[in-house]
Amino acid sequence: MLSGVEPRPQRRASRRTMRALVGLAVIVGLGGGTSGCSYPGCTEPTLSAEPVVVDDPSTPVTLSVRLADDDGPVSGRKVTFFILTRGGDATGVRAGQAETDADGVASITREDGVNGPVLPDETVHGYKAEFSALGTVDGKTHCPAEVEAPVSCRVGADEGACEPKPFPG
Repeated sequence: MLSGVEPRPQRRASRRTMRALVGLAVIVGLGGGTSGCSYPGCTEPTLSAEPVVVDDPSTPVTLSVRLADDDGPVSGRKVTFFILTRGGDATGVRAGQAETDADGVASITREDGVNGPVLPDETVHGYKAEFSALGTVDGKTHCPAEVEAPVSCRVGADEGACEPKPFPG
């Protein structure tokens, strides 16, 4: 600390700011996805995903999302999928990419399961999909969007956190 200089007290967030942040967290947490449209003339899309429950995190699994706008499904656009882990990369491990079909659905199947692309001792807790709009399709330029959904494991009759990926050997 510099001599004779008093540290500034930290400002607290206003109640309105806190309510807005809580509201945003609730919307994102419900699998509704987010979009950030800062480009003029950009169409705001919705990217949605469903939770996934697996019996074994190392067996084949299909991850799917749906891309739509006010006019309905958006086809012919690329979506990138990531596996989200605890104890690993906070942004996720890239799991694949797929193009949306006529219903706006993009899917990938991981033959090695959700544990396939992650490092040993990491625990899978979800997946994320990102739509990065590049170019115009059918006269529309879409804004980027992303969504996260949980992944859990079936343990007997219950669902819970998946076991961490074991170390080989």
